[in-house]
Amino acid sequence: MKKTLLCTGFALLLTVVLTVFAAPEAHAGAKDLIGKWEVVSVETNGHLKLVPFTIEIIVQFKSGGKLTISFTHEGKTRTKVGTYKVKGKQLSMSIDGITDKVTYRRKARKLTLYSRSKKETTELKRP
Repeated sequence: MKKTLLCTGFALLLTVVLTVFAAPEAHAGAKDLIGKWEVVSVETNGHLKLVPFTIEIIVQFKSGGKLTISFTHEGKTRTKVGTYKVKGKQLSMSIDGITDKVTYRRKARKLTLYSRSKKETTELKRP
């Protein structure tokens, strides 16, 4: 009886540990994106453009598919509100009636968005 309980307890513990430690590497869908991200650079057709330190671009993914992008320059902030959907590694974002579809990859505190149609890669990090 004790051996059975010990084996069952070990199996349960192993399941929990594998779930917790595998989760960051596994794709979690929209949960992967929730929170604020700061745009660091944009590469278009092989030309890298770093975001100047005088400009801050924050993308915030909220639960329920809500999206906010804030641009701050010289103390003035402009904000756009939109929506997003995640399907696998595909991210669809809509703002002001314009929809952009990208492939995304998240690794720790870094988020990479790749737009095949625009030949553009955007790098973001947690602020």
